[in-house]
Amino acid sequence: MIYAPYLPVKKLLPLLLVVPLLGFSLVSLGSKELDKNLVETAGEEVKATTDLSLLGPGGDPSVLFSLVKLGGVVFVDQTTKRLPWIATAGMLVNASPEECWKVATDFTTYTSFMPQVDSVAPSPQGDFIEQVTWTLGFKVAIIPFSLTYSLRYYHRPPYRTDWTAIGGGIKKNNGYYEFVPVKGGKGTIFLNASYSEPRSGFLQWAFKQNPDLELATNLSANLVQVNVIKRRIESLLGREEVATEVPNELSIRSMSLDLGTLGDLCSKGVLIIVEKHREGKPVYVTVGTTFNAPIDEVWKQITSYQDYPYYLPMVERASVVKTYEGGAEINFKLDMKIVLFDYMLDYNLDHRFDKPHRITWTETEGNIKGVAGSWELVPLGSDKTLGFYRSTSDYRSLGWLVRYMLKQEPTFDDSIQASVATGMMRNMKRWIEMSEAEREKLRKKGQKIRREKGEDFYKF
Repeated sequence: MIYAPYLPVKKLLPLLLVVPLLGFSLVSLGSKELDKNLVETAGEEVKATTDLSLLGPGGDPSVLFSLVKLGGVVFVDQTTKRLPWIATAGMLVNASPEECWKVATDFTTYTSFMPQVDSVAPSPQGDFIEQVTWTLGFKVAIIPFSLTYSLRYYHRPPYRTDWTAIGGGIKKNNGYYEFVPVKGGKGTIFLNASYSEPRSGFLQWAFKQNPDLELATNLSANLVQVNVIKRRIESLLGREEVATEVPNELSIRSMSLDLGTLGDLCSKGVLIIVEKHREGKPVYVTVGTTFNAPIDEVWKQITSYQDYPYYLPMVERASVVKTYEGGAEINFKLDMKIVLFDYMLDYNLDHRFDKPHRITWTETEGNIKGVAGSWELVPLGSDKTLGFYRSTSDYRSLGWLVRYMLKQEPTFDDSIQASVATGMMRNMKRWIEMSEAEREKLRKKGQKIRREKGEDFYKF
């Protein structure tokens, strides 16, 4: 709803990012008469979101609830019919849908608690339609911006409101709030979904130069907004947030989730978990997806490190330094763009293999510190595999500019790690599901480019 990337909120709740949106609905919400009225009254633009929701027939709602209890969810749906994608953030709120609705749709109060909201001017257009003009002051990668625009809301109290941009500094903006009651009165899952296209020429140029920045910007904005509104609701009601606990090392297999439902969710794209912030501990990001390939083929491809430069854009080289029983030390050279700045990374990771289910690694040397992680593979029958990639990196070790940026915009650390991991997993999925002939074609193309650049092509 509010297009304000990298809002500086010092303490975020644990974050769970899921890419993309699953296209289901947990429950049937709202009145049919109101839905019909909305569809007949709304313009084509708002209809882009009115049929989107989170979980529905065929899915196990307990999976979503189990994940939300870790702290929160975010989805980026790239399968919508009317939009290129839509990012959805969600968290568990200790309140009823009616209580959530009252606070979240009282837009005139946003200037008192929502960072960077300078002014709000609502104008009712009917019983369930409201026009609101927003003025924001915010930063994109430490660069300040001011933005004024108007949205038209189509309310379906107390469970849902959809909106669309009708003028001002945003070229396009669609989204919705949804309040999903948890069975047994255990709270409400609050969802905040949106898609935005900036009108600013600079932002359009910046996003074109670095597509990961656009994803990180929208993830950051949605994460902060749903977190701030959640805290506002619970504060006004005098309630504590629902207690959450994340194990020292998150393992999907240990969470007793329905693997069929989880596999269906991950088949829509990439699941990302940004684990709970703990004092003095690194922030880990876990990304997961369903590979349409048997577990042995997935293992073969993810351990073929020499192929990484052909399908992972940041990877310049990946070469084995040494091997030993059950493991190998591998050197990676990356050309990584953080916001609009390039960093050449060169580091070694010590890998331990437990074929075909698990790989772990830790950094042994390099110009970026704190690199560690793991792969976890779970077979889904004979021809599909759930894959989860868990990683962390200390971006602050790259120098004062990154440290300053992260100090000014704390959400950037989570967002950039999530967006980089998401891009990696998308490309990994495409590569694994290619035919060997398609992979060989890309290898030859990559070798030709390197020869034209005068680079020596390496082999193991």
